[in-house]
Order: sequence, then C-alpha cells, then structure tokens
Amino acid sequence: MQDIRNDSLREHTIRQKILSEFERWEGVKYRFGGTTMNGIDCSSLMQKIFHSAFEDTLRKLLPRTTAQQLKQGVKTSRNNLKAGDLVFFRISSSLRHVGVYIGDDKFVHASTSKGVIISTLENDYWSERYKTARRIAL
Repeated sequence: MQDIRNDSLREHTIRQKILSEFERWEGVKYRFGGTTMNGIDCSSLMQKIFHSAFEDTLRKLLPRTTAQQLKQGVKTSRNNLKAGDLVFFRISSSLRHVGVYIGDDKFVHASTSKGVIISTLENDYWSERYKTARRIAL
C-alpha cells in the first residue's frame, strides 16, 4: 500500500514539474530546429522541459533530436503510461513527433499549427499516429 502511495505522489510531482515548465513555454510558436522562446520544435521542447524540471534527478541529458530521444529509457506500453514518459508519433514516413505524457491521456508538445500546447491521446489525429513511448529514468 505504501508503494502505491509513493508511486502516486512521485507521479503527481513529475506532472507538476512538467506543467510548471509548460506554463513557461505555453503558446511559443513551432519552428523546425528552433530552441528558444522565439520558436521551438518538439524535441527541443522535450530537452528544455527535462533539463529544467528534472535537473536534480535526470541521470543523463536528453539528446537533441526525436530520433535520438526514441532510443532513450525503456519502452513502455500505451496502457501503462506514467507522467514523464515520452510519447512518440509517426507523422509521415520520414517525420516523427514527440511529447511528454502528463496523465489522463494528455501530453505536452510543440504543435506545428498551435505552438506549445497540451493535447489528448484520445484525439483521432494523435491516436492514429501514436507509435511508442519511452520511460526516462528520473
């Protein structure tokens, strides 16, 4: 019982840290290759969120690109997602997208059309393109 409570508290803390970072980045426009408040892409946003929110617990730096991030951590199933898991999507044969899961089927990401937002995995667009998730050691 204590382990369940500890896991729940840990996940809540991770979610709050991600949401705190989201508040800083919310609405920043998408820019491919962007790394600043003037424009950011999805993988750079993940890097910024993880390095700011988890600098005290992140065991190694998150790489810059989606392809490199896809190789980090351990694979986890969609029905076992926890706050802090990276969620990956295949947009086209050569284009991938990444966000960070915050719970309740929601994730933070840099949308090409709306900038930095929170979306739901239940949305048909994201649900159809969902590829995998990776649990990063925090």
